[in-house]
Amino acid sequence: MRYLKGKTDSEITPSRYPGVRNIFSRIAAAVVILLFFCFLLPSCADSFRQDPEPPMVVSGEDTDRLTDPVVPYNITLDPNGGFCGETEFVVFPGDNHPLPVPRHPKSDMVFLGWYRGEKVRGSLSYGKKYESDVWYPDGDLTLTALWFPCDPEKTFSFGRYEQDNDLANGPEPISWFILDWTEQTYLLISARILDCMQLYDDPNPGSGQCYEQSDLRRWLNGTFFETAFSEEERGIMRKKELSSGISDYVFAPSETDCKTVVAFPLKQIDPTAVALDHWRPVNTSYIGWWTRDPNVGPGVLIAIGTEAKVGGSGSCNDGVRPAILVDAETFREFVNKYEWQG
Repeated sequence: MRYLKGKTDSEITPSRYPGVRNIFSRIAAAVVILLFFCFLLPSCADSFRQDPEPPMVVSGEDTDRLTDPVVPYNITLDPNGGFCGETEFVVFPGDNHPLPVPRHPKSDMVFLGWYRGEKVRGSLSYGKKYESDVWYPDGDLTLTALWFPCDPEKTFSFGRYEQDNDLANGPEPISWFILDWTEQTYLLISARILDCMQLYDDPNPGSGQCYEQSDLRRWLNGTFFETAFSEEERGIMRKKELSSGISDYVFAPSETDCKTVVAFPLKQIDPTAVALDHWRPVNTSYIGWWTRDPNVGPGVLIAIGTEAKVGGSGSCNDGVRPAILVDAETFREFVNKYEWQG
């Protein structure tokens, strides 16, 4: 201390006084050692004390999953005249993907859903419907949008026929469903069973019965066509080719006509009072109605009842649900004169 006495702070430096430099070096070393023992050494010891992770055991099935990548399904959407933002995407097995709701340039077109099936005219044949919110694909798919020119369960009036069995108030308007459509034509079927009659007037017509030679066909295109429709309405109707060389304005529908996606016409149909009055029941649970299809056996046609096919001979008194083909544009102009039913 005597040596430092009288010296200023600027004069006391490590370079000029080696003893002071040694003191600072020893203090720094002590601090480093203290930090090592307090912090670094315990953490290193803990890492050595941790148990090693057990080896991963992979089964044969899991090995396949590891080696074979999961292949997604390719989904294609056909808006079918409409439009939607997403038309192609992929979905992995077991996953879900929300389906968009497309729009149509014509504001009155109704979207009925996405379907997988073959196109038939403007509609689709029976196919699987995929709900827009919950569905799980099982492979690559092309889904087609089904459009309808109106609410498919709406009915509207066209023509008149006696239905309430009260001749005093005159014939009642005939209600029709649209079964199928194109840009040019609508296929219509009566919403109710209008009448009941035999396929042939002869109660024992014999074998080899067919719709083309039946009295029912002659009645539909004769008495019914001429009395049920006005001259203006007959001008809207178009002939439909039923078979090679045979075309009619009014006809019994085929089973194929009825099996579009809009399948509600196959459900149990209410008969008119006239139909009940003319009905001679074979099966009292429901009234079947004629189609123009031959059944499996000879001499039998198909009558459709409550969503089922039953055989019926030409002598059976089954229901009549006429079908007609109309010009689409002219028909819309005609029915727009009146208020739509339903």
